[in-house]
Amino acid sequence: MSQEEALAAFREWDVVQPLSQTPQLTSETLQGSAHCARVITAQCGNLSQRFILRTPRPAAAPLGFSPQHQFACLQAAAPHGLAPRPVWQSPAGGSMVMDYVESDASPMPSDLIRLMRGVHSLTPLGVPLDINERISQYHSIALGKGVSEEQLIPLHLSDVKRLNHALEQHRQVMCHNDLHPDNVRKCGLNVLALDWEYAAPGSAYFDVAAALSGWPQLDEQHFVAAVLGDEYSPHCWQLAKCAYAAVSWNWHWAAGLTPGTTEQLAAIRHSMAIAS
Repeated sequence: MSQEEALAAFREWDVVQPLSQTPQLTSETLQGSAHCARVITAQCGNLSQRFILRTPRPAAAPLGFSPQHQFACLQAAAPHGLAPRPVWQSPAGGSMVMDYVESDASPMPSDLIRLMRGVHSLTPLGVPLDINERISQYHSIALGKGVSEEQLIPLHLSDVKRLNHALEQHRQVMCHNDLHPDNVRKCGLNVLALDWEYAAPGSAYFDVAAALSGWPQLDEQHFVAAVLGDEYSPHCWQLAKCAYAAVSWNWHWAAGLTPGTTEQLAAIRHSMAIAS
């Protein structure tokens, strides 16, 4: 569905005050790995309000879960102040509109801890994350783009299966799995997570490993212990870091990016072998 068609459906948007006229696209564009987000303005009664219109990028390989699942996650998280409020999704599911969230301050480590604990307290929604399946999916997409087998974490690697099995033995919670700085907004007292395309029930350890990859300045041990509380296990934390490194490596190739050097790939394989 085109952007124009999404705007034309404004009477279907789930807003508190009905929109009085067709919303307007602005020049502000935000790019994601598989989507494009445009800021739009709309007249809600006597007030002007901004929204985000998110549409799939043409020919972009699907790297996350379905748009319908993403929308459902937003619907579940928004009432708890953990995500923007979704207001509309196209019948086919590809395009969606949500409230625009503008940061009024940079999130502090304590904000990110609070956000992650809030996400983990949500009722799990959707199919549990299968780390081996993610690695396999990105492996297949990368091969299709011409990346050689030697540059990837191998398909169905036994060490990956052992890591996945070990993490599945611990309590499974709702996870965002992509809380890098661009996906976190502090708005007043709330800290919200954007882009729920990788959200799924799974290991809180893996979710923390995914988040910390984008916040290298944080104190790792303090952060992990603060998020996980009494259940924190140093061994499980090492397993999660290895698992996320493997997923991230293949994801970057699948997304058309170069994740690192052959030496770094060898280090990931070695750490997986000794951790599992």
